[in-house]
Amino acid sequence: FKYVKGPYERYQYEHAVAELRGYGLMFDDQHNVNEPVVERAVELLPHDLAVSRYRRMMRAFEMNTKKTHLPVEEQNYDPMVPYLAPF
Repeated sequence: FKYVKGPYERYQYEHAVAELRGYGLMFDDQHNVNEPVVERAVELLPHDLAVSRYRRMMRAFEMNTKKTHLPVEEQNYDPMVPYLAPF
């Protein structure tokens, strides 16, 4: 099983990164805002991070409803950088 675990986890990671980049989201945008810990962390975010989170969420919602994705030129970022971790 250990020979299958590595490639499968790598495939899951790459698939998750591609999905997040396609909509312009970060990994921390996926957390449920109704959970108390996440809700408190979002409250403690600086204004510029909170606004960028909101804009990413609205852009992703709009692209999902229109069945589109970000252009490839705008998908060159690392979505796995945690921005909620210090809060």
